[in-house]
Amino acid sequence: MSIGIGIGLGLGTGGGFSPLSVTSAAGVFWLNSGAGAFNSTGPDVLATNGQSVTLWDNGFGNANYDAQQTNASSRPTWRSADGPSSRPTIRFAGASTQFFDFVSGSLSALTAGEIFVVMKRNADPAASAALSGFWAMGSSTEVSLQAHVPFTDGTVYENFGTTTRQTTINPTPSLASWCLYNVSAAASDFNARINGTSFYSTATNTVGFATAPKIGVSVAVHYDGDFAEIIMYNAKLSTADRAGVNGYIATKYGLTIA
Repeated sequence: MSIGIGIGLGLGTGGGFSPLSVTSAAGVFWLNSGAGAFNSTGPDVLATNGQSVTLWDNGFGNANYDAQQTNASSRPTWRSADGPSSRPTIRFAGASTQFFDFVSGSLSALTAGEIFVVMKRNADPAASAALSGFWAMGSSTEVSLQAHVPFTDGTVYENFGTTTRQTTINPTPSLASWCLYNVSAAASDFNARINGTSFYSTATNTVGFATAPKIGVSVAVHYDGDFAEIIMYNAKLSTADRAGVNGYIATKYGLTIA
């Protein structure tokens, strides 16, 4: 199932810019909790407040990258107005091991990428190691190389677009408040930002993306919090395009982004 352009253009943009306006990279997936979050009660039935989400439609139109959860007990729930600016969000209860994988979308062929996430954790630092997960976006499936955003010590350990894992810092502001989390990964180039400001960068990075990417779990640890929107591209964006996406997010969600 793919709604594509109709999703993106109908839900507000920053000064006319939308994720579809990017020219320096192609879109991989665009998961927007304001549309395309489907319940399992029937064909094309949008989830209502408090219902579980079976399928999260890819707004870029490639149905291989529709996020899905076929196991009823592992489905996150849709909240109609709990996001920033009272917008919808999808809530992951880490203790209930809720997550999404993708219909058939491997990322392993990518040589670079950039991702934007409107998110809020229930606690920063994570209340326990088991609740410190985020996603599986790197090529390694070793438990020792999981993504923790953040771990119980507040440090962000990130595996987006890397063969190993980047050990960053304990960033500010708190990830327990609504924010824009943004990571770019390319050969010898890795950067992580919160609300448009870099908190970690390095020229040491070997690119590797997941064959079986997941959102809300990183091998064995789960996400405990909310995702309102996730946008991924197949390359590092130009400065102008990144500013455009940041502006779109800032305007839509009322966030202050540098």
